[in-house]
Amino acid sequence: MDTLEAHRFVTQATLFSVWYTNVLDTYLSPQEYTGIEVRTSRETIRMTKLYDGNISAQHFFQAHVAYTGNKVDNNNTFFGLVNWNYALHYQFRVTHSLKLLAGAIGDFNGGFVYNLQNTNNPASAK
Repeated sequence: MDTLEAHRFVTQATLFSVWYTNVLDTYLSPQEYTGIEVRTSRETIRMTKLYDGNISAQHFFQAHVAYTGNKVDNNNTFFGLVNWNYALHYQFRVTHSLKLLAGAIGDFNGGFVYNLQNTNNPASAK
């Protein structure tokens, strides 16, 4: 494969999902909240020109939000989280069809839990 062709190769994946979730934040409430979560994630991997084209760059973004309620159905919470990863991997080509990747990754997260009826401490940062 030509080196120029390898640099143009990009792998991308996108996911959208709706799922059942459990949220427990003992700072806001001793109860576990359950409900529906909506999530999306996107991953992109591409080869770079670093070290003669042996370094790949990976971006991974994920975000999800949830609306949950407690077991006695007298309180609800909102939950949200955003996650972004950036990684650089050196690709060791063991055989034509096997590669081992080693490298570093940066992982950045931020989120919240908001309790709708809590008046003293209604929110918690993540």
